Amino acid sequence: MVNAAQIKAARALLGWSQDELCERADIHRRTLTTLESGKVPTYDVTVNRVIAALQRGGIQFLEHEGGAYGVLIRPPAGS
Repeated sequence: MVNAAQIKAARALLGWSQDELCERADIHRRTLTTLESGKVPTYDVTVNRVIAALQRGGIQFLEHEGGAYGVLIRPPAGS
């Protein structure tokens, strides 16, 4: 499962503001702020919208056994 730190890191790698990610994921800014805080559980549908928007931007989320995780940005196809 993607965590709050990965979402913030992905957004930073893409150079997107919270407002831009909210627009691309079709969610409210307060929802994203709550999600990125990692303090309050968020609905799966919301997390999935955010993940899908970031993946369309070229982000790949990494998770390995033992709890390691990360974020990778891929160049657009054809680059």
